Amino acid sequence: MKKAKKFFYLFFFILFVIYLYSQEKCYPKFGDIFGLSNLPLQTYGFFIAMAFLFGAIFLKDELNRLYLTGKIKPIKRKKESKIEHIFNLFFSFFIGYQLFYIVNGNYDIFVSNPQIILSFHLDEKFHKICFYLSGGISFAVVSYFLNKKNKPNDKENVTPPELVGTLLGVTIVSGILGAKLFYLFETEISWQNLISFGGLTFYGGLICGTLGVIIFAKKNKISIPHIADAFAPILMLSYSIGRVACQVSGDGCWGIENTNEKPSFLPNWIWHSQYINGSSSGTNFLENAYYVWPTPIYESILCFIIFLFLWSIRKKIKIGGLLFSIYLILNGIERFFIEKIRVNEELIFSLTQGQIIAIFLFLTGSLLSIYLLKKNRNVIY
Repeated sequence: MKKAKKFFYLFFFILFVIYLYSQEKCYPKFGDIFGLSNLPLQTYGFFIAMAFLFGAIFLKDELNRLYLTGKIKPIKRKKESKIEHIFNLFFSFFIGYQLFYIVNGNYDIFVSNPQIILSFHLDEKFHKICFYLSGGISFAVVSYFLNKKNKPNDKENVTPPELVGTLLGVTIVSGILGAKLFYLFETEISWQNLISFGGLTFYGGLICGTLGVIIFAKKNKISIPHIADAFAPILMLSYSIGRVACQVSGDGCWGIENTNEKPSFLPNWIWHSQYINGSSSGTNFLENAYYVWPTPIYESILCFIIFLFLWSIRKKIKIGGLLFSIYLILNGIERFFIEKIRVNEELIFSLTQGQIIAIFLFLTGSLLSIYLLKKNRNVIY
């Protein structure tokens, strides 16, 4: 996608976000924004999807640049492995199964609780389950014949831009698993917390998502330093949009009480919030008690600025891995200081878990930068 077009879409998306911030209340369901209460879409899920969408757009552009400059080579891979083929069939079956469940008089249940589609509704009557199964089997059969031309043993050269979908798939799966695991460690380990759409810890997603991409890159002989550099600005952009999801849905990621007097030149929404109508149960307490720092707004702004900075310098840096090192440093600094006004439990030395990991990221990025600069001291910038 052309540079101007990408930023054009991003500009209007930002205007939409600013409008939502200015309303000074939360919208747990996306339809509430437009007065449509029967839309089965949660705001949190919508903005997470936007984070991945914009991430994919910019990642494809960067991978194409690295490919054209020879820093990342095409790889030999199967068009569709047997595992991928089985997964696609299962996914098609799952979509058909859930769609038949929804159209069988369960739309209102789905709207009120979208997470219901994560179950197979085995507590229903036998004839209804058979109906759902017919939908799943129908979708799987159609998927099989549509993909029949892609023989599992046919190999092809795949260029890096064509790997965007696969890379995002690896990142999403490993990242969400890591984010969920870290969230469960922080809260209560339960099945309900595991399957909920919310409850994701950023650092868990970052660590496990990075490991997933490294394993994929190593397996396919892709330059790990350069693939890491490609992801560096994308991670900041996606995280920035992800924090919009937290703020607009009111999922509980707010700051401590803000009793300071607001400067006259600042709007109310950027200074404090009560998270009215938020999805977290704690918002009921906030609405009747006090104002807090809207930390997701601050992180969405700061991380977007870091994204613009990393995106602007990426072509000037010739050492593979250095851009990712800078990302680790800036990410660590941003999160360390934002934690000072967030509601989080202090663990050791008056530091929260987020601050401890932020220090680790800062030190890792700093040491890696020093190592790369010394190793490549003859490289011309």
